Amino acid sequence: MSRLRKRRDARRCCDPARLPGASETGSRVAIDDFGTGYSSLSSLKQLPIDVVKIDRSFISGILDDSNDEAIAETILAITQRFGFESLGEGVERPEQIDWLRQRSCHYVQGYAICHPLPLDAFKSWLGAYR
Repeated sequence: MSRLRKRRDARRCCDPARLPGASETGSRVAIDDFGTGYSSLSSLKQLPIDVVKIDRSFISGILDDSNDEAIAETILAITQRFGFESLGEGVERPEQIDWLRQRSCHYVQGYAICHPLPLDAFKSWLGAYR
């Protein structure tokens, strides 16, 4: 698929006119892989966003790469300024959870929490936390 076609497809699926009713149905809008690919700063002001998911490529280096740390901190500051919730993707170590928690990240996702599970196993895992 050409880059031009990918851009057109990304714009069409993210058309703000198609998203305003999301909150009426109880749906929430998240920007996935923020900081990479087609996610951009302009999407933060153009789309009715609820959650910004920080790409795993930044999360993986927050403890030992000052550039990844600076980028993740900046994304968190931007999400706070706009009033969005934040989610760190690809969290694999408890220290990453602590780092994100200290910076008021709302959610984490990754192997540090749980590996992918079949539905029945997930229901059991989830039941243990209720």
